Parts: sequence; C-alpha cells; structure tokens
Amino acid sequence: NYVSWSMKCSLLLRKDGLWTVVNNPPDVTTWDPLNDEDKKKIADFNRDDEKALSIIGLTLSDQQLVHIRGEESAAKCWDILKKIYVRDSVDAHIHLTCKLFRAHLQQDMLAHLEFMKKTLQQLQEKELIFSEIHQVYIILSSLDETYDDYVSSLEVLTRDELTLTSVTGRLLEESRRKQDRKQLK
Repeated sequence: NYVSWSMKCSLLLRKDGLWTVVNNPPDVTTWDPLNDEDKKKIADFNRDDEKALSIIGLTLSDQQLVHIRGEESAAKCWDILKKIYVRDSVDAHIHLTCKLFRAHLQQDMLAHLEFMKKTLQQLQEKELIFSEIHQVYIILSSLDETYDDYVSSLEVLTRDELTLTSVTGRLLEESRRKQDRKQLK
C-alpha cells in the first residue's frame, strides 16, 4: 500500500535528515563545481541523495523495484512512485471523497477510525485537504445513532480542545465502555 509505505519511508528519511533531498531538492545546477564552497555543497548533496535513494530502494518490495531501476535521483524515484500509485484524476478525487462521506461505523471503532484517517490521508496526498476541525466533524458524523448523546457531550469543548487526537482517544474510550456495558448485560 503506497500510503503506508510513503509515510514510513518519509519518516525514515526524516530520521536521517534526508527528507528535503527527496521532497524539496536544491537546484544543484546553480552551484559552481569550481567554487570550493559549492563543490562541498555538491558533494554533500550527492552523498545525501545516495543515502535517500538507498532507503527508498530498500523499503520497496521486489515487485516495486522495477519502477525505479536505473534511476539515480531519490527525488525522481519518489516522484515516479507517486505518479504510479497516487491516482490524481477527478475520478479518483470523487471516488475517495464519496468513500469518505459514505463511511459509517459498523462494529469496530479502531478499524473505523483507521479507515477514516487513512482515507483523509489519501485525500491529503491528492492535495484535497480538510482542516483538522473538519476532519473531526467528518469522523463524528460517520458514527451511528448510538453515539448521538456522546457527540452532543462534546459540544462543551472549545475548538482548540476538539482535536483529531483528543477525539480519537475519546471515541476509543467510549467504544470500550460500550463493549464493557454489553458484556455486563
């Protein structure tokens, strides 16, 4: 799954200080290889690009390596994989948006929240970005009527308190309470 892979790989690259090499590489052609300072910048960039390329390649499955074989730039490899796996058409945007807004809690709250967050992340990859408060509202509106009283109880919170993290934690806790009550009956 591209979304999971790209998240994990970008975290590895960030850990090693290499994310900018992939995400926002400098224009090396503006550097003068005869200038000592620029020569060092070029050498540093090439070293970091090699490291980033290695991380990208080593985190791919064997079947995916074919897409980047022969590429020498980490940024180019990243772009190739993104173009292959992130459908960026109007059809893909509509499909994902419908998938998000039609989603409703079935049984497992954790699985539901993972699905909702993953879909929101996929939309964000396509630059269809909902603010955090809108993400909270979308998730709350996907819950079934058994959560209506609980959702109403959240109305006392301020917008600053109504974060995706806090609502996720509160919903998981409420889901556990509901399961405990069911078992006691």
